[in-house]
Amino acid sequence: MIKSGPAGPLFFIGRDPGGTGTVRAANPLMNEPTSEATEARIVVESGVAARVAAIVEPAILDLGYRLVRVRVTGQNGCTVQIMAERPDGSMTVEGCEEISQAVSPVLDVDDPVQAAYYLEVSSPGIDRPLVRASDFERWAGHLAKFEMSEPVGGRKRF
Repeated sequence: MIKSGPAGPLFFIGRDPGGTGTVRAANPLMNEPTSEATEARIVVESGVAARVAAIVEPAILDLGYRLVRVRVTGQNGCTVQIMAERPDGSMTVEGCEEISQAVSPVLDVDDPVQAAYYLEVSSPGIDRPLVRASDFERWAGHLAKFEMSEPVGGRKRF
């Protein structure tokens, strides 16, 4: 393997987006994700979707994107839907293609879905789910619909 580039690592220092004052070095040559890219999701999947998420998330992070949500539905056969975005919330068609090409072989090896399926990679879109604390901060002041897994005051939808 031939290696090119500078003799030593290049780093940049960035402030933690959570405002805690901590700093973190990231190596852009190694496509190392920043703390914003690796921020934990507070809304996570269960069942088969959770297995798919655990398999694909490292590959998505390695590309510099972050996983938003995985859904496995029985519509039109079986569909595995992966929503992803850049840490700044943007996404392109080329980014979706890049992610699809990276996760497809990983899913073929681990085979978490026991049937034939369609793989769909997309941006979160306009009706995006809020899955990280930073999502709630970014969309503060906008109208949102919330659906709880457990009823609160006898209601699940707010």
